[in-house]
Amino acid sequence: MVTFLELTALCGNYVNFGVFELYGDRALADALDISLKMTLSVPLSDMLAFRKCASAIDSLAAFYFNNVIAGDGPPSPASVNLTRHIGEFPNLFPQMLKTLFEIILFEDAGNQWSLSRPILSLIMTSEQMFGDLRVHILASQPVDQQQRLSQCFDKLMADVNRNLEPKNRDRFTQNLTAFRHDFRPK
Repeated sequence: MVTFLELTALCGNYVNFGVFELYGDRALADALDISLKMTLSVPLSDMLAFRKCASAIDSLAAFYFNNVIAGDGPPSPASVNLTRHIGEFPNLFPQMLKTLFEIILFEDAGNQWSLSRPILSLIMTSEQMFGDLRVHILASQPVDQQQRLSQCFDKLMADVNRNLEPKNRDRFTQNLTAFRHDFRPK
């Protein structure tokens, strides 16, 4: 059973989590494993039905990027499980990215900051996925709008590095806001 102090420590970054492994304590690894299993058990249709789940998508994609794509240590059991799950459902991340872009481009999204976080994390998981989505979105637009939208996409990734550092996220958020503003009909 997790106590309030343990929960506060997990949420507030108050604990050096390396200590758990150093002393052979499986509590953190088990908690992360269960959290991942619970997250992966939610069907994509349910997740997409709740458009305010951007933070959960960001956490999942950021974990995948940091531990699978950019990870340099041995993979954790949670990383292995997530990689296996993504392999079983290869359209999971592309569908999430497509949905988030559709919200940014075509809906009245009030808080682009909260949507920019998972978009960047998903882009970082696969630049090929982002390139394919870009081609799809461009092809879905009228021919006279495609060049303008292509330029918007070029500006979107300007000065954005391949990491999820806070400054990089903020730069991407600014670019995404400009992207949306430039794309929307004047």
